[in-house]
Amino acid sequence: MLTVTGLTRVFANRFDAMAGGVRDASFALPAGTFFTLLGPSGCGKTTTLRCLAGLERPDAGFIGLEDRVLFDSAGGTMVPVNLRGIGMVFQSYAIWPHMTVFENIAFPLRVARARRGREEIARLVDQALATVGLAGYGPRPATRLSGGQQQRVALARAIVHQPRLLLLDEPLSNLDASLREEMRAELRRLQRQIGITTVYVTHDQSEALAMSDLIAVMDRGRIVQLDVPRAIYFTPASDFVARFIGAANLLPGTAEAGAVAGATGMVRLADGTRIACACPTGMQAGQPAMVALRPESIAVAPADAAPEPGANMLPGMVQDASFLGATLRCDVLAAGQTLRAVAAPDTVIALGTAVRLLFRPDAAVVVQAAPPAG
Repeated sequence: MLTVTGLTRVFANRFDAMAGGVRDASFALPAGTFFTLLGPSGCGKTTTLRCLAGLERPDAGFIGLEDRVLFDSAGGTMVPVNLRGIGMVFQSYAIWPHMTVFENIAFPLRVARARRGREEIARLVDQALATVGLAGYGPRPATRLSGGQQQRVALARAIVHQPRLLLLDEPLSNLDASLREEMRAELRRLQRQIGITTVYVTHDQSEALAMSDLIAVMDRGRIVQLDVPRAIYFTPASDFVARFIGAANLLPGTAEAGAVAGATGMVRLADGTRIACACPTGMQAGQPAMVALRPESIAVAPADAAPEPGANMLPGMVQDASFLGATLRCDVLAAGQTLRAVAAPDTVIALGTAVRLLFRPDAAVVVQAAPPAG
């Protein structure tokens, strides 16, 4: 298990006393978890990763890996990076061009405190190469590799000494789109095969949703939601998470009927329309309410279509329709604002057509407004 409590590392400057870094981050990962730190540039995800690796000294907090304390501000413990038993893959891969593939992967074994014989090093390197699908590539010059092969070499070098924790800092960002999707699946397969606890940093929402067991969404140095991918996507904790993870329609309104956490409540939108919504954290009648609604949760129906019992219905007019191959994206003026919906690709809708937007109450989620910057 990886345990992080109250992790804080702040970078101040003369313009902002709290600029950059991570603040009071806490999480506990069971062994074998694929955990992703997700957020926009500058949110603190790479700083968190560097603190785990020992490349940054936190200002406060605790980091423990299984039965070892790696950092403890209260006890004054700070284990150096070379003694943490952690594997790391950088965004740039850091492949040494003057070395062969074999020598690149063998490097961590040669510089480790625990000396290994030539035969053991060869066995471990061959095992790592086979694991990442590069068996027989050992003698090749590192400069004769494609981007995807370099990424595999970097991964083999990170796992060759059989670490207990693997850290990945945006390792796919330098690959083209098709290769990135292929390597995404390959990374996940390898992580499951090895069974190693993995912390992955990315700003790519689709990567995080496809690969992770758990996701921590970060904003301005803080973890604003930590949950499984489906919960992050369908029940965002705030309007920031709703906007950042995929596309979301955000409808401001006022709570008309109170609801306890997990129940359904009524919200009156700005144009007076009443809709039933899911309330993960509850709400009080009369308080402002922001409703997040995913485009794929909305059905675009003819203007005379009858909604299912209990479903919400918003009359609207099609402003734009874009054919995207797998879907038809529709922009519909409804409830006083433009809402995005997704229809089947063979749907034909003319601009200016009157329609009804239909959606279930559990698809409309009341979220918290993100705090102002500063």
